[in-house]
Amino acid sequence: MQNAGHIGKIVVLPPVAGRHEVTAKAVRGMKVDPDGVHLVVGGIGGFGLVAANWLVEKGARRIALCSRRGQPDAETRAMIELRAEWRRCGFGPCLRHHGCRGRGDASGDASFGSTVRSVVHAAMVLDDALISNLSRERNRPVIETKAKGAAILDRLTRGDRLDNFILFSSATTLVGNPGQANYVAANGYLEGLARARRQEGLAGLAIGFGAIADAGYLTQNADVNDLLAKRIGKTALKAQVALDMVENHVAADPGTVDAAVVMISEIDWTAARNLPVAATRSSR
Repeated sequence: MQNAGHIGKIVVLPPVAGRHEVTAKAVRGMKVDPDGVHLVVGGIGGFGLVAANWLVEKGARRIALCSRRGQPDAETRAMIELRAEWRRCGFGPCLRHHGCRGRGDASGDASFGSTVRSVVHAAMVLDDALISNLSRERNRPVIETKAKGAAILDRLTRGDRLDNFILFSSATTLVGNPGQANYVAANGYLEGLARARRQEGLAGLAIGFGAIADAGYLTQNADVNDLLAKRIGKTALKAQVALDMVENHVAADPGTVDAAVVMISEIDWTAARNLPVAATRSSR
């Protein structure tokens, strides 16, 4: 039928209950162990905090938020308010805040007192400039926060039975973005790490998010948001919608190496083709 090689009409009838045996396709949901620790790096800022709340909604009861500053600020107060909201809703999770700077001098579970079951790496630093204006000093914090941080998390959790190792990448690794060479390079490392972990039989998923409308960096930097809109003609997604799409991917994930990287973004491909610099790559 697909090749139009038939003669006449084809009638397709649905199965009849009690007469035809139908094999249901098993759907694997996202596993969030209520007894384990779920670590969110970059967890007190914007999208990371939304991700922590998302884990709680999926059943997490022990959340460890890790930030470079390690000091209370406006975003930390938002975290405290969120914890109060959790309690009002009857979730009652245990929430701990840790300061970390990606030095790799911790010893895995010793820092958290329990088995780590999920890692979400949402930390980021931006220092945008054309490549001729970038230097080693400017590139270092952008790349180390993403790439070195991910490498340390990978190393320190090798002894844990992780259900989720989720890395927040960017859709700019797919289409490129002038002025963000260092950021795109750092996210490219995350995608390679997710694939490498899968090749070893470990959990690994890199999510290339596009613009997020209601949380994160772009909500606080309207000029950058407007510039990105002009470049890729994007429609920003709400944070909760984007994370729900992550869960949908996990449910349908075949566990292959290629499925270790997925893009979640609204992109106008006509606008993206007009970028001065565009990256074309395969999924491998």
